[in-house]
Amino acid sequence: MKKLGILMTVFGLFALVGLASASTADVLQPASTITYNEELVVNATARFDSVYIGKQDEGGVTFFNGTIINTTTTSAGVGNPVTFGDDVQIDGELFRTEVGGDNPLKLADTIRPQTTATYDLGTEDNQFNNAYLAGELIVADITAETVTLTGALTGTTATLTGVLTGTTATLSGDLTAQGDINQDLADNGAMKAMVYVPFDGDCTGATSRQWTANGSVITCEHDLFGGAQHRYTLTFGTNDVSSRYWQVTPTSADTDTDVVTHAYVYPTTDNTSQLEILPYDKTGVTAQGGFILTLY
Repeated sequence: MKKLGILMTVFGLFALVGLASASTADVLQPASTITYNEELVVNATARFDSVYIGKQDEGGVTFFNGTIINTTTTSAGVGNPVTFGDDVQIDGELFRTEVGGDNPLKLADTIRPQTTATYDLGTEDNQFNNAYLAGELIVADITAETVTLTGALTGTTATLTGVLTGTTATLSGDLTAQGDINQDLADNGAMKAMVYVPFDGDCTGATSRQWTANGSVITCEHDLFGGAQHRYTLTFGTNDVSSRYWQVTPTSADTDTDVVTHAYVYPTTDNTSQLEILPYDKTGVTAQGGFILTLY
């Protein structure tokens, strides 16, 4: 029956052609819509003003085993591109020449998502390899195992969970590290806290000139240890400073003869957030005086 239907169709087309050749009209217009449900093979170039594929809610399929080309040109003779006047949905892969070949996709426009802050570029399982950018990278957060810099890093806040390597890292704001900060001995160190204790008698409460990396308040207390030795106790909030490194620089004493030359620092035995400082003069006797303590 299929061969018979095709044969009848061919005869019908011949009949239409015969009528067209016998007619003086330039347009062949059937009396009603022609519905053809078999495969139609055309071995010559066919030209149509408009072609409708499929129906509403039924769809349709268009097979192209070759290349889609727009043969028209502009007034300057430049070829016009193939233009799609509606949204384009591609259910398969999109590539040039072959998958993973030497002819990458070429884009000559800005890539903009339809909805902001909604879609991703790549997934956790399907990631891009390298990204090459000539301009700025503006993002809310960066999560990376390793960040390698050949120039400068500028920003207000940089939070890293991995390794940051580069030539220069310049921040206009705070740098927050969730892990340890390690440096070579030849490089400048990272300080955790600094406090200036002036010679002011009892030295009770918070000092006027101090700084801590986490914003905690350092308090100071002065007493006589053992009834004779001058002792200053610094409390660093709730921070454990018993295993940190410190340095004390004496600045003044109560008299010219009792110039403080050095000081000893001891962690207290019952409070890990406290350090005891005993300033000494040149005769080896504890003296009341000011000093600067830096904590690393």
